[in-house]
Amino acid sequence: MIQEIILALGLGATVFTLVFNHKENKRQSTLDLIIHQRSNDKLNNAVNHVVSLARNLNNNSNSIKDLVSFMADLESSESKDIIEVLNFREFVSVGINTGIIDEKVYKRAYCSVMIRDWKLLKSTIFSIREKQNKQTLFQDFEILAKRWEKSPLKEKIR
Repeated sequence: MIQEIILALGLGATVFTLVFNHKENKRQSTLDLIIHQRSNDKLNNAVNHVVSLARNLNNNSNSIKDLVSFMADLESSESKDIIEVLNFREFVSVGINTGIIDEKVYKRAYCSVMIRDWKLLKSTIFSIREKQNKQTLFQDFEILAKRWEKSPLKEKIR
């Protein structure tokens, strides 16, 4: 009977260790992704370009949905940058929605950016879906952005 208790305790400790290590590895991988994202010049330039396009349209009192017009020429730098941003946001969203990327850690780093980009690009996404007749395009980005809009970061008071 003592052997069975020792065996059960050993198995319990092993399971605890595996679960703990999995969570820590997921957090570390998420931090690695954040570091990579912050040093990805191509992505950062694309994001800056898309935000600049949207701001310029807003300053001219046009609607953000006018970003759709930049998708007419798929070889333009505007179109390529929009697709670069959308593809990366979808990549991250798939990782979060499937549990591969730690949502809590990533949300603390990028919640406002993801929501901003969703607002800037949602009409463009809807237009792309309609043109390609594929309602699943960028769906994980939409799911994540809407979830985070409903539950934004809470202010932490020390």
